[in-house]
Amino acid sequence: HESLNVIKSVLIFTKTPVYFVIFTDETLRSQFVETLTKWKVLVNNQLDFELQKIEFPKAHEEDWLNLFSKCAAQRLFIPKLISHIDATIYVDTDTLFLGPANELWHTFTKFNSSQISAMTLEDDNPNVSWYPRFAKHP
Repeated sequence: HESLNVIKSVLIFTKTPVYFVIFTDETLRSQFVETLTKWKVLVNNQLDFELQKIEFPKAHEEDWLNLFSKCAAQRLFIPKLISHIDATIYVDTDTLFLGPANELWHTFTKFNSSQISAMTLEDDNPNVSWYPRFAKHP
């Protein structure tokens, strides 16, 4: 349940309201609703969420599923799937917050009009990094 650990880490450190958009298989949907509804009460309604189906463009759906894992491919299409949301912080399920999420939002307010994202190395040692060893794409 890595995805619940991400949410839990945000809730532990962040004292302002948070909103999560979670992309999930239908099989896990009820489990998310049950758990997050309980947590919502525990954090005095500082948590809200929506669940989205994992979807791909029909034209090349099979290609996307073979190139990446299901959720890794899904993130390429997030802007079209949640066009009702102006700005997001995307994190994978293996991410843990060690401080308030709103501090990350504050960092983004310092960006100029040509800056849209940031990234970091997975690891300084390429021999332990996942992408050079297992990625199926260039």
